[in-house]
Amino acid sequence: FSDGYSLSLKTASFLSQKSFAKGDKVAIWAPNMPEYPILYFGCWLIGVITVPIDIRTTQETLKMFLTKAKCKIGFKGKFIPGSFGRLVKESFYLEDLADLILSLPICQLNPTSGVLPDDLAEIAFTSGTTGTPKGVMLTHGNFLSDVEALTTAFPFKKEYRALSLLPLSHAFEQIADFLALYQSGIKVTYLERINTLTILQALRKSKITSVVLVPQVLRLLINGIE
Repeated sequence: FSDGYSLSLKTASFLSQKSFAKGDKVAIWAPNMPEYPILYFGCWLIGVITVPIDIRTTQETLKMFLTKAKCKIGFKGKFIPGSFGRLVKESFYLEDLADLILSLPICQLNPTSGVLPDDLAEIAFTSGTTGTPKGVMLTHGNFLSDVEALTTAFPFKKEYRALSLLPLSHAFEQIADFLALYQSGIKVTYLERINTLTILQALRKSKITSVVLVPQVLRLLINGIE
């Protein structure tokens, strides 16, 4: 976790060098990987707003999201079809984050211009299943209160081992399999590919004790068994 914090501070330095200031926005269009939470923390440490986008988002819908969000730069997964194009001023592969920040100094946070609970942390776009997709504005206070409620209702133990399967672009996964885990000091495993075989291998190899699931993932597992 100390390494993660150090890398997050270097990410904050990277954004500062790109002239990012509190309230600017970063688009993230990538699958789950260790670089994802590092980028989240790097943004939030200096008040930069994240705009996570589901990897299944079409190019047309992506254009709609980013036209509204007006992100300065974007981070994309290497193997996701499509591109940001001119929707952002500059784009990078999220897999390259460590190389981009490795030689940078650790960001010195200014305590007098810190991030407050009511400050915007994220704009999460809805799928639009029941209407036109909308950007839901989530503050740091929203995330903190959700994490507190979750860890109170379900006390997490440091010896737990978690497997992250749901998209980190969704607030549910961000609370249950990201922020609550980091607060509790729980080790989390990310998969390069998600299928029945990789899930079962990870369960054994990483000695997973907890997984947050939705019916779609359970269907994937039962289909593999059948």
